[in-house]
Parts: sequence; C-alpha cells; structure tokens
Amino acid sequence: MNLTLFIRKVSLLCFSFLFISSTSWSQSNNYQKNSNNLKLTQLSGFSDDGRIKLLLLNLLPTGMTETAAVEIGKALQLNIYNTNHFTVVGPDEWNAGIRDQDPTLADCHDIACGTMIGKLFHADKVLVGNLNSEIILNENSEEESSFVLSVRMVDTRTNITDFVDEVQFTDLQIHDELFRLAERISDNTLLVGNVMNSKPSGITINLGRAQGIKTGQQIVILRRLSPKSTELANTQESYYENIALG
Repeated sequence: MNLTLFIRKVSLLCFSFLFISSTSWSQSNNYQKNSNNLKLTQLSGFSDDGRIKLLLLNLLPTGMTETAAVEIGKALQLNIYNTNHFTVVGPDEWNAGIRDQDPTLADCHDIACGTMIGKLFHADKVLVGNLNSEIILNENSEEESSFVLSVRMVDTRTNITDFVDEVQFTDLQIHDELFRLAERISDNTLLVGNVMNSKPSGITINLGRAQGIKTGQQIVILRRLSPKSTELANTQESYYENIALG
C-alpha cells in the first residue's frame, strides 16, 4: 500500500515537472521569436539599391529650440537624398524603430550611440551634427540670426571619420548652403556603381547618381572573385580584383 502511494506521488511530481518545463520552454521560444521578429520588422528602412546607406542623427542645438533644429535636419536630409548618392534614414524613421528595441538609444545626438544605431540598421555611414545659433550684424549693420552647422560622418564598420565640415548661414541662405553641404558630402564619399555592358569601343557604367562624375575624378573597375565564408559571423566576404583604371 505504501509502495503504491509512493509511486503515485513520484508520477505526479514527474508530470508537474514536465508541464512546467514545457511551458517555460514554450515561453522562452516565443520570446526569442518575438525578439527576432522585432529586429526584422523594425530595424529597417534603407532602400537596397546599391546606394550608400546613411543614417542621420538628431542635430544637437545650442541657442535655439529643438523644433527649429529638427526642421533644419529635415532640410539637410532631403538635400543629401537628392544627390542620389545615398539612401537616407533620418531621426523620425530610426527613432520609431529603436524605442521598443532599446529606449536608451532614442533621440541620440552623439557619435558613440550613433554608430551603435547605425550597426543595428546596417548603415554604411552615420552623420552627426551640432547646430549653433548666434546673432550677427549684416551688411546693413542690422542684427539677424545666423546658424553654424558642424557635421561629421563616420564609417560604421571602421569607426573612422570620413568627412568633417562646417557651414554658416542665415535664414535666407539656408537652402543654398545645405545644398552645397550635401554636394560636398557626396563628393567626399566613395561612389559605387555597376558595369551595365562592355564593348570593344567602351563600357557603360551605372553610378546611380544623377550628376554623374566630374572632371578629374578617377574610376576604378573591380572584378568580384569567389566570396569567402566566415564561420564565426556566418556571412560571406566578397573579394575583388582591380582590373582597370579610368
């Protein structure tokens, strides 16, 4: 009788353990799936068309409102996008995706957290900027507002600064100066294109940029070699051979 009761108790304990373990594993598995889905669905936004993927951070304002800095940042984003050299994700886009993933990174202004966000979004470059407002005397000796925008572009893979610039403008000059700044950012960023066709008379290259190239710029033509697999990252690295200069 005691043996039968003991067996029943052991069976009940085993069943309870299996039920709890199964429930815990199911919850853990569902959480992992949800986390993966969050990364896949939210941490995106770039066009996968061969253009440089640039993530633009919030401009850090001094002596002016956050709202004014946001509007100037949007104007800069549009001008950079219009070079047709970059696919750009701005603060509105990446903030929406990062708040649920890691709220501490939301509203980032500095390059330290910016490179982390850039890597989460698989960006090639991150652009950070400081925007200062000051009062100056114009040519008529009248006071007017002036803005000084300092920008820095960093490569997310190497953490190396690729480009640094500073521009000063007034309300009337803002669109022209931001256009010129975007052009300088584009001119100082490697332009990658594809060979569309080749003939004995010449080759056709798609650079994905409306303005094309300028006199004095050099074209390097590479041939892709067989990719090499990296076991640790479970990815493939492409290797290229330089076959022509133009």
